[in-house]
Amino acid sequence: MSNKKLIVLIFLVVGCRSPFVDSFKQIQSSIEKSNAILQVSNRKILKEIKANEINAISNEADSIQFANQDLNGLIDEYKKQIENLDLIGSDVDIAYKVLATPDFIKGALMSATSTLVERVSKVEVEQSMKSHLDSLILEVAQAHTNSLYFEQRFKGIPSANALVELAKLQLQSSEITNVSLGSLDKKCLLIKHGVGGSPLKPKDGYPKLKPSP
Repeated sequence: MSNKKLIVLIFLVVGCRSPFVDSFKQIQSSIEKSNAILQVSNRKILKEIKANEINAISNEADSIQFANQDLNGLIDEYKKQIENLDLIGSDVDIAYKVLATPDFIKGALMSATSTLVERVSKVEVEQSMKSHLDSLILEVAQAHTNSLYFEQRFKGIPSANALVELAKLQLQSSEITNVSLGSLDKKCLLIKHGVGGSPLKPKDGYPKLKPSP
């Protein structure tokens, strides 16, 4: 590569970053940190569920955790592709091309969200958490129920913005998993205590995060 081409490349990567793009990258980083906290919590709760040795609940928890990991992993791959194709984050075409063309790529994300939503929807949660969980489920379900989802979220927007949308979907996925696993953990304790057992108290250790943006 000639010196001139190298200088142009450095300028593109370093010199053309707008405050707009940098703001999205900061938001993405914050969301991803929250998601990492939730994933650690999910693994901890799943371990507690398995320790109770109630196979039916353990299997249900496993299936939810697997669906969340599958969705998060899939989105990580899409994010890497977008980042590799747009080093600056300002291109308005790349995200849609990566996510919605060809159709089988879009179908993979739709299938992953559908699987997770189907599994967490079967879990009974406390009334105090139900409205929040239902709103998160409806948001995640948009990927496979709203025919305009990909056009509305990813078409004609900068890659940096699209990466924030994908990070939010990961966070919402991990949050509905966290609520569902927490409810299954409490169900294990109810079964262990039996009728007339000591009343349940909220378990320590669940991350106290603000609702997803």
